Amino acid sequence: MYRISKERLDPLNRSKGMAKNSVQNQALLSELEQWLTDNGLTYAKEQTFSQFMPTKRRFRADYLIRDSRIANYKGIILEVNGGHWTFGRHNRGKGYENDLIKSNMAQVNGYIFLQYTYGQLKERLYIADLKELMQA
Repeated sequence: MYRISKERLDPLNRSKGMAKNSVQNQALLSELEQWLTDNGLTYAKEQTFSQFMPTKRRFRADYLIRDSRIANYKGIILEVNGGHWTFGRHNRGKGYENDLIKSNMAQVNGYIFLQYTYGQLKERLYIADLKELMQA
């Protein structure tokens, strides 16, 4: 069996010290939550899909955002995916397939589904996306 080394998956070795990054990642999540609050967006964390749509699947939304300024949609599901430099769950077969099912289910049921990596949180890419959705 051929094994892919971490160096091949991440030639710049960005995954080095992931445990140390958990503190940084938590700070990025706190910054996201503060931005949502400062901009008057109501959100709930770790909401099971069955709490807000008809399904028996055990999917959870990292953040469920509901706001009257988001027209034509029931809300926004914002997901933060990690492990992409280390061949994490979101990049492996079954995990990736489940992520697609989750994304499609949310969209079919009237939700906008946004996904970001921690690197994208650090760049604050969510701000432009959410502002545009609030103005639409």
